Amino acid sequence: MKYGALFIAIWSVAASPAIGGDVSDARDVFGRFSKCTVERHTKEAADVVLSDGTSEEMFRKHPGLLTSDCLDQGDPDLKIPGVDFVRYGLAEGLVKRDYPHGLHSDISLAAPLPHREINEADYPPKGGKSSKPKDLADLQKHRDRDNAERLLSIFGECVVRANPDAAYRLIWTKPSSPQENQAFAELNAVLASCLVSGRKLTFSKGALRGTIAMNLYRLANAPRVHPDAVKAK
Repeated sequence: MKYGALFIAIWSVAASPAIGGDVSDARDVFGRFSKCTVERHTKEAADVVLSDGTSEEMFRKHPGLLTSDCLDQGDPDLKIPGVDFVRYGLAEGLVKRDYPHGLHSDISLAAPLPHREINEADYPPKGGKSSKPKDLADLQKHRDRDNAERLLSIFGECVVRANPDAAYRLIWTKPSSPQENQAFAELNAVLASCLVSGRKLTFSKGALRGTIAMNLYRLANAPRVHPDAVKAK
C-alpha cells in the first residue's frame, strides 16, 4: 500500500553519525510531496520544524504528517534517507508558503535558537552493564546520530545568520540544478567560516540544503531581541 511504502522507507533507515544520503533523483518528487503536506497540515508541519526535539520525536507526536494523502504528488514508493529529510522538506515548503516575497528585514535580530542538548540519560542500555555488544553498538549509533543532527542544526543557524539572503535564494532553486550549484557556491565562504575547528561534520548536499531551510524558517519566526543579545550567542 502507498502509506506502508513511504512509512517503511522513512523509518527503516539505519542510524548513522553522517546525516542524510544521496537523494538526487527523488528530491524534486519529494519537494512536491512536502508542498502538498504543508498545504494540508500547515500547523502540524510548523510545529515539527520549529521544535528543537529530534525528528523521530516530532513525527511520533504528529503521525498524520506521514499519511498517504500526498503520495499522489509523486512516486508511491518514494524513498527518503531518514526522517530528518521529511522535516527538511516541510521546512522548505513552509518558507515558500509563508515568505514568497522574501524575508523580514529584521531577521538579523532573531533571538538565538535552541538546539537539543545531548543528555546521556536519554540513552540507557537495555540490560544495564550486561547489555549485549550489539545493543551497546546500536545505542552508540543512536547517540552519535542525535549528536550529528544537533551539530548540523547549529551549523545551519550559523550559515543562515551569516547570509540570510543567499540562504533564501538557495531554497528557491530547483534541486540538483545548475542554479542550486550556483547558490551553494555563493555560500562557500560562509560554509567554511561556520565550520567549528576540530569538529568533523559529514553531510550530503540534500542535508545541507535541508538544515539551511529549517533554520531559515526558525529564525524567520523567532522573537526579535536587542542586537547585543544576538552577539552574546
